[in-house]
Amino acid sequence: GPNSTHALEMRKGLMQKRQTSTFNIVLNYVSETITQDHRNVIDLAAQIWETLLPRTLSVNNGVLEIDVRFDIIDGQYFNYGSGGPTEIGISGSVVYPKKGEIVFDIDDVEELLFFGFLGDIALHEIGHVLGIGTLWEYYPEIAQILELPYEFTGERGRSMFNRQLVQDTPIDMP
Repeated sequence: GPNSTHALEMRKGLMQKRQTSTFNIVLNYVSETITQDHRNVIDLAAQIWETLLPRTLSVNNGVLEIDVRFDIIDGQYFNYGSGGPTEIGISGSVVYPKKGEIVFDIDDVEELLFFGFLGDIALHEIGHVLGIGTLWEYYPEIAQILELPYEFTGERGRSMFNRQLVQDTPIDMP
């Protein structure tokens, strides 16, 4: 199949030029069905996030643990994965993720790996563990640190999101 790490390697190289970080994402692979090929791609996605997060991000001593597992979510082709914090910490007025979990749909993961999309899904789900879209109201600093808008306004993403809405008026995807 196509090289599923090529695009991620290119992104990682670009991000490393931006800055180096001491932030560390520790991935705990808890499913026996996760192969080394899966790990290589998911590890690379975590490394990209590590390069995006600044050295000054000192919540939880700069470490975020994420359990990664494959499980049945909804069958093939709908939800490829899910992710979010499983334990949060509070430092002053800042709420931050201490631990998290990513689940990939076992019915989709091999195809995602083959066609080179597993890394993109991993990047997305790690973002949720970091608080993007899950702790927004409690942890807006992550958006400021990464210089992100609070809404995704990309044309293709908005189009896909709005196709799933029942209402007639398109909105920006949170």
